[in-house]
This record gives sequence, structure tokens and C-alpha cells, in this order.
Amino acid sequence: MGSSCKSEQRSGSCLECSTTAGHVSIQVFGPEDGPVILALHGLSSACSIIREWDSLAKSLAASGFRVLLPNFHSNSAVAPRLFGPTRVDPVLLQILQSFSPERQVVLMGKSWGGAVAAEFAAAHPALVKQLVLVCPAMRVVKGKEKEAVIRKLRMPWLLLWAKDDWVTWYSSSQVFCDNCPRVSLMAVQCGGHRILPDYTGYVLNFLRD
Repeated sequence: MGSSCKSEQRSGSCLECSTTAGHVSIQVFGPEDGPVILALHGLSSACSIIREWDSLAKSLAASGFRVLLPNFHSNSAVAPRLFGPTRVDPVLLQILQSFSPERQVVLMGKSWGGAVAAEFAAAHPALVKQLVLVCPAMRVVKGKEKEAVIRKLRMPWLLLWAKDDWVTWYSSSQVFCDNCPRVSLMAVQCGGHRILPDYTGYVLNFLRD
């Protein structure tokens, strides 16, 4: 079963994207001709997690970006608990082909979605202009492969983390700093495992640089 989180209660517009795994619901914010941002949610099917990018998406849309928020729980065949990052790769490629076939995109991801975004950006650097990760759960990338993935991230990218995160520990940020010279780390003291309002300014400044 897909997620029961009702898209009609959200801002933006809900579109269906056809993929080889079936249809995926995507909440879209901002103008059609704006630079495209694809933001990936965390592992849980809770509405609060599926919609966690919404507030930032509204701010980005107001700045002229077109923000795509796929709900992987809208289709049980692509629900995050069923596969790891490498299985998501073809679905993301088909989403980008539908919404941004000729332009690089900004890719963002939080927790599980952060690991997915990192692995996708490492595999397809020509498609990703900039990368934003929020407390990425790189433990879903097995063993020493995580360092290899991080070293392949050649685009500019921003890493956001709360030091009191109880799910993906802030100390995990060190592996990113040790393996990628192009990362900009922004850490806050408190906020736990969430996309915080304070991150909006960091992201907007990063995208404008």
C-alpha cells in the first residue's frame, strides 16, 4: 500500500511521474522555468517525514526555483524500506528525464534520502550541479564503499547537521570532511534529526554562491 499522507492537504501541486517501478507522486513547488531542485525525504512513511522539505521548498520556490519532492511511499514498489540506494537510481533518472531532461539539477536529501542523494551524485556527476545533505544516513552504504562514494562527490556541496542528532550522530560528519575537499559543513548546536528552519538561510546562500 502507498502512503496515506494526503497530497491535497499540501501546498504546491501534486503530479504523477511514470517510472519502470510504477507511478511516483511528486509534490511540485515554484515556476516551471525555474532551476530544478530534487529533494529526497527520510526513511519513514510518516507524513511529517514525507513533508519535511515543504517549508524549505516554499522558500526556494519564492526565490524562483522549481522544487520536486517525490514521495517514495506513494508506491509500495519503491518504498524506502524495500531497497537501498542503488535500487533508487533508475527511478531518480526517470524523474529527472521527465522534469529536467536538459539541465543539471540541485540534489538534496535528508537521512536515508541523503545517502540516496550522495550515491546518485557520485554515480552521475554530470547531472548534479550542487548537492545538499542533511544528516545523511550513510550506514545504508555498506562498509568502506561510503568513503569511495564521498570521494567521488566533485560538485560543490553543503552538509547540514545538528550536534545533538540522536539518529545519525554528528561525529559521522568527519568522514565527509576527511574524504571530500569541496564540502561546506554547517553545524548547529540543537535540533536533533530534523530539517530545521535555520537551514533555509544556509541553503539559499549556498545556492546563490
